[in-house]
Amino acid sequence: MDDKNGSKRKVIDEHNGSRIQPREKVSFFDRLKKDVVFRHKVSLSVALFSLFACLGWNVSQLGPALLDLQIITKTRLDEASYFLTAFSLGFLVAVAVAGWIFKKINRIIVLFVSTILIAIVTVVTPWCRHFGLMIVVFVVRGLTHGVADAGGNINILKIWGTESGPYMQTLHFSFAIGAVISPLAMAPFLNSQIPQDDSKTTQKECLRNSTMNSTNNFNSSADIFMNVDCYRQDTIYKDSNIHGAFVISAGITLLSGLLFSYFLCHKTNSNVEQTQTIRLSSNLPKSIRLTTIGIICITFFCVQVLEKSIVFYLTAFTVEHFAWPKALGSYATSAFWASHAFGRFTAIGGSGCVGQHIIKHFQEYVNDIKEIRVLDLQKFEQKLEYENKIPVVCFTGNITDVDLLDKVTRDVQCVIHTAAYVDELFQMRKT
Repeated sequence: MDDKNGSKRKVIDEHNGSRIQPREKVSFFDRLKKDVVFRHKVSLSVALFSLFACLGWNVSQLGPALLDLQIITKTRLDEASYFLTAFSLGFLVAVAVAGWIFKKINRIIVLFVSTILIAIVTVVTPWCRHFGLMIVVFVVRGLTHGVADAGGNINILKIWGTESGPYMQTLHFSFAIGAVISPLAMAPFLNSQIPQDDSKTTQKECLRNSTMNSTNNFNSSADIFMNVDCYRQDTIYKDSNIHGAFVISAGITLLSGLLFSYFLCHKTNSNVEQTQTIRLSSNLPKSIRLTTIGIICITFFCVQVLEKSIVFYLTAFTVEHFAWPKALGSYATSAFWASHAFGRFTAIGGSGCVGQHIIKHFQEYVNDIKEIRVLDLQKFEQKLEYENKIPVVCFTGNITDVDLLDKVTRDVQCVIHTAAYVDELFQMRKT
């Protein structure tokens, strides 16, 4: 930015204390045109975003399709609930070994193969009429989804390092977008009939008829066991139409996998792989690290239980207890994911609000400061409008790094620590 004398003062940028050549702030689209490495990072990130949109699409369609899958496999709802158990088991195994897999095998190859397998398993799912085979298919779905899910998160961190925050949020926002659209696309394919094994009246009538028949037959014990299951054998359903919806899902997933084939055919720029992620807990006591990890695991456990259970059973719940049509129950699933997407969208953004305003205040009202030094986890970017009268030296790192902190504070007379949450109620209490 030009000062009063017409000369340009540039921000000095340092990473871990090593001074580099300062450069003007460049817009996202300018970097996309001129910076080959940045363009490759963005391209690979877009491929990951499309993958997560497909994952959201595939996961979200299982809930609305549950009652139709129940018809296809001729099972009760309590038996069909094992589909979610099988999926979760496969997902658990996959994420447990995903780190090792991506460490040993090329990450793009793993993502490409897992995406293709997801497409194949998706096509096969509605054709599995045997309960045991459907369980196997759901285990495989969980395995492939787990590998792809972990791979997306790992790759975003590898690509962007300490700048991965907004890209990570966009990744999961893409998941939610796919999950919003999927139930809407599934609704026209759903069978209008409701599995009668969920009807308590039908079961009572079946038992009553079995009891009446048993009084007229000496072989009552065998007769009762034969007729108790009559509500499962005598009810004839029309074939489900969800095969088309699953084919559409598989086709979209296949297109996402083809994006990774592009990166397999073109050599990856080595600079993309050189992004180093700063370890935020490198100097923390082991007990604190383990406690933090434990709390995160418990939190995610609760989140996953609630999220998967709601998504998988919401349509069935609305159909049975509210007497809604399946399509309307499918829209309820879409509404749930819409709220999820909104939460993800509001989390996308920058950081350093307080620090930005402090620097602006110094630049506008203070004249006896020779230099301003900034230490942050992310690279400093000027986000407010002001004239740069005082040179700004930026350090990227963590305050737990003692050596870096020593460099930042050397010959410094005043330190302003702003690493804290912004209190949104401050203005309300102030007034």
